[in-house]
Amino acid sequence: MFDHAKAQEIALKWVERVSDSVPEELFDRFKELTVGFLTDLLSGEKDFDSLLEQIDDSLIEEMIRKGQRPENFIGRLNILQEIISENVDIRSERFYLTFEELQIKFLQKVLKIYSKVIAEENLEKRKSERALRILVDLSDVILKAESERDLLEDVCRIVVEVGGYDSAWITYPAENGSFRVRTRYGSGRLQYLDSRKWDELPADVAMETKKPVLIKNSFKTSEQDSMRIVSFREDSNYLLIIPLKYRDEIYGALNIYTEKGDGFDDEELILLSKFAENISYAISKMRTESEKNRIDKLYRLLLDNTGTGIVLLDGDRIVFANRKMGNLLQSTTRELTGRNFIDFVHEQDREKVTITHRNVAECRYFDSISYRMRFHTSGGDIKHGMAVVTKFSEEGRLILSLTDITDLTRANRQIEENIETFAFLVDRIRNPLTAIYGFVDEFEKDERIRRVVFRQIERIVELIQQLEEGWLESNGVRDHLGITERQ
Repeated sequence: MFDHAKAQEIALKWVERVSDSVPEELFDRFKELTVGFLTDLLSGEKDFDSLLEQIDDSLIEEMIRKGQRPENFIGRLNILQEIISENVDIRSERFYLTFEELQIKFLQKVLKIYSKVIAEENLEKRKSERALRILVDLSDVILKAESERDLLEDVCRIVVEVGGYDSAWITYPAENGSFRVRTRYGSGRLQYLDSRKWDELPADVAMETKKPVLIKNSFKTSEQDSMRIVSFREDSNYLLIIPLKYRDEIYGALNIYTEKGDGFDDEELILLSKFAENISYAISKMRTESEKNRIDKLYRLLLDNTGTGIVLLDGDRIVFANRKMGNLLQSTTRELTGRNFIDFVHEQDREKVTITHRNVAECRYFDSISYRMRFHTSGGDIKHGMAVVTKFSEEGRLILSLTDITDLTRANRQIEENIETFAFLVDRIRNPLTAIYGFVDEFEKDERIRRVVFRQIERIVELIQQLEEGWLESNGVRDHLGITERQ
């Protein structure tokens, strides 16, 4: 979002750009209301629902009665979008989705007021009204659609049943560079087409140019040729192909076919193009949410199957815990959510853990640090753990991973006991050997006996050296593990 001053600057610039299209007698009121509304929108100072309630229906109605039509409102929205793009390099996906949704709901409001004014004044029906009707009905469909396929089917149904067109279908690009029809609805001559011919219907021009394409006298049905792109003098039919585009990505094309009247007028084309924009926005939103859900499931799968316990902390409160952490603490992940992590830390280690977490959250030393601690399970068992805590966001949240090193700690203690035993044995054996050697050397005159005794002493010395080497290796293992008990 923009800061307040920048948001107001953009709002004023927009009012200046569209001033010529606003009735002169309504301009002051229009400027006062829209500048405040846009400033709140672009600065994020009000939530979405409050902004919708802020829209003045009476001003919209007065503008419509002064000759303003839906395409005038659409044109002004497009100018606003251009100005926003000119004043910012990159904006979050969330901002664009919120802005697009606001446009849809605002346009729905305009269309409903416009329909009311038309009905009250009993104006002569125009062809654009059928596009207007499908726009009004489509708004609810877009906002309530649960899947992309359901959306496409409802779109084609509304075009035919509400708009009164003969047929509608949606074409998506295929992997081999061709096109395939995802869904279709309607009647007219197209119902007689061989099913193999549907994928041959023209869509590539609209997708390549990213602009609507209108084709007159497009189809001929007969036993010899079920479909051909030709021109007829004696017959009239029209095919409108509108690309489904959101930003610079092309999802496919909306195809609307009619055999009635004299085709599509300019106002109708504007409304149907906006209709396609709304469909494209809905497709983009669904795919974004679908991809987010897929990634969320993948991350959860990875987290739940890792051998390390992981929690997300907001302060000391557990926001998320994976399955392994539940196993370590002998609780379910649901039971851990909302609990205070410090409650599981051994009383003698709580102060150290609290200070460590605070230092990481405030980036006093490092963004990440490891430390040893003791913790207890829900069942009351005391265990030893190696923890790594990392700052997760600017809001001070932390990710903590915990590994159970209780068995490793016990092994380390056993190594230390072995070291003490080795030292004791060496001392207890070396002193008597020295005494024996001295006694034999002093008092025994038989050389044969002396050699036998000295040889045995040498063998015992070799055993002592082996014990000393074992002591050194054990000491090295302990130092390598780096887990000497210090508590």
